[in-house]
Amino acid sequence: AQKTTRQSIAGYAGCQPENIVAGAGADELIDLICRLVLNKGDKVLTFTPTFSYYSHVVELNSGKMVEIERDKNYNIDISVLDDKAFEGVKVVLLCSPNNPSGNLLEKEVLDFFIEKDMIVVVDEAYYEFSRNSFIDKINEHNNLIILRTFSKCFGLAGLRVGYGVMSQQLQSAIMKLKPPYSVNMAAEVALQACLKNQKVFTAQVDEMIKTRDTTIEKLKQSDKLEVFPSCSN
Repeated sequence: AQKTTRQSIAGYAGCQPENIVAGAGADELIDLICRLVLNKGDKVLTFTPTFSYYSHVVELNSGKMVEIERDKNYNIDISVLDDKAFEGVKVVLLCSPNNPSGNLLEKEVLDFFIEKDMIVVVDEAYYEFSRNSFIDKINEHNNLIILRTFSKCFGLAGLRVGYGVMSQQLQSAIMKLKPPYSVNMAAEVALQACLKNQKVFTAQVDEMIKTRDTTIEKLKQSDKLEVFPSCSN
């Protein structure tokens, strides 16, 4: 069943089953990545505000979370980062669209981190709302992992099912750590049903994007509010 799940997800994501690790939500995958690469005291870099769960998982795996503030538009300013910022850093966690600010990770920012000697994790939990992905980079970069979930657009949050897309080498290493039955049967059945009814979810997302854009435009009419763009839900 796990193999069938990987095949179905690969078909949806546009890659090979050998590039996929399915997990009990993307949260399990973050935990597995930390277990794979962190020794006690190793650092994980992220840029705040972002998804608060990251620091919890890093600390559980005896790592040290290093948080650098984003700029006033919630973007990552790589010009403030020198070699010292990367000492002892094994993983960088980037979120695109970022949770909670809704803005996309810029390609040149991702390329900057990919060139470093560490694992680069891009959390694309809200990918379906942005329709913007870096998944096409996984075959050329052995240190890149894209995380996705069925919790948001597909509404399966309570069933816990997510997936990571990565090089075959990384997939093989993580599969050695992963519990074999972490994605339960109900989640696998629900996932297959979602993928067979993609048109329904695409239509829902179309409607949400329309509502989002209309809401942003209306809020912008108030001179008392500073409205930031969003590529999320």
